[in-house]
Amino acid sequence: MTPPIHISMATPSDMDAIATTISRAMAADLIDVFQFGTNHERAMATKRALCRATYPASLQDPATRVFKATLRNDEGDGPVVVAFASLTFYSGERPPQLPPSNGGERGFPEGMDAAFCGMYYARMAEARWGAVEGRRHVEGEVVLPSCFTFAVPASLTTRPPSFPAWSALHVLPEYQRQGIGTALLAWGFETFGLERELVYIGTQMRGRNLYRRYGWVDAGFVDVDLREWGGQLRGYGIHRSPVLLREPGRFVRVEGVVDE
Repeated sequence: MTPPIHISMATPSDMDAIATTISRAMAADLIDVFQFGTNHERAMATKRALCRATYPASLQDPATRVFKATLRNDEGDGPVVVAFASLTFYSGERPPQLPPSNGGERGFPEGMDAAFCGMYYARMAEARWGAVEGRRHVEGEVVLPSCFTFAVPASLTTRPPSFPAWSALHVLPEYQRQGIGTALLAWGFETFGLERELVYIGTQMRGRNLYRRYGWVDAGFVDVDLREWGGQLRGYGIHRSPVLLREPGRFVRVEGVVDE
């Protein structure tokens, strides 16, 4: 049963709580190790520094919505942030991007592997635009590309895409699997009218089933060979990040979707 949470827009005073939430929620992701290293305390400090450097700008960005889920603190210290999410509304042409080799120019804080992060985030951005631009209509039916080429013929893109993308959805580990992530999704759909939109999300494999249950379908995967980044030393090979699209429609659970 979902605990009695309250969902509202985030404010600058929530930055420390958001930094803590994303730091702890991301710790279970393998990709996190390659971004921040294996030293837990140092990785947590670096993630907090990254959040504090980036999310204040997101709060001021008219194309971004950042919101939070809070629970009442039994000790009487006010509500506690247990989860947060953010949406970015993209419109127009895809923005110019730095090549992956220039990851160090992206402003990553000390402690992050700038080369790896530059490569990974560039590929995820390519996947986002490739998924949306690669949609095409054949006899009234939507056809999703089975793989990404990113060289989309001009005939398939009659106008610049406009779409919302979930850019973050993080729940503190002790509150996961209690319906809070689903509640944030539902609130976002209702508040921002997403039922009328094609909605994109890029995630990790452990979060993929949640989105599939609510209407997202696989649009492709971003595969990274971790052996090229020292992963063979710890037995790691290919890391797969799914990217998904959801057609316009009511936010309801899809019957018959089997977890994979």
